[in-house]
Amino acid sequence: MKNRKEDSNLTIENTLVRTMEKAAVKFPELLRNISKEAAEKLLGGYGVNPDVLRGNYGERGLLVLLAFINNPYVTKQKLAEGFGVSLSTIEKDINKLKKSGYIQRKGPDKGGHWEIVKKEE
Repeated sequence: MKNRKEDSNLTIENTLVRTMEKAAVKFPELLRNISKEAAEKLLGGYGVNPDVLRGNYGERGLLVLLAFINNPYVTKQKLAEGFGVSLSTIEKDINKLKKSGYIQRKGPDKGGHWEIVKKEE
């Protein structure tokens, strides 16, 4: 039997995903409101510690990774618009995450998607 805290976290995650799907560009505000516990649960399945990620790549690096978990097909342009930064800034963030082994691109530039790579700790 689930306790109320587990139900609350699941409700937060489900609401977040449904809302993000409806508001394609407004996801950064929604992601910033995600609880620490929900972020840990979402990233923990990939072996990623959100505190370490945030410390090494900043809040936006963490949010970009959460955005890829939510929608692996999100474009760099949509990320840039959503975060209110330039395309080159998002590309730098993504390149840092790729070089560190957190993400990889599968498929072509158009029609491909992002995958979160399980980290071995």
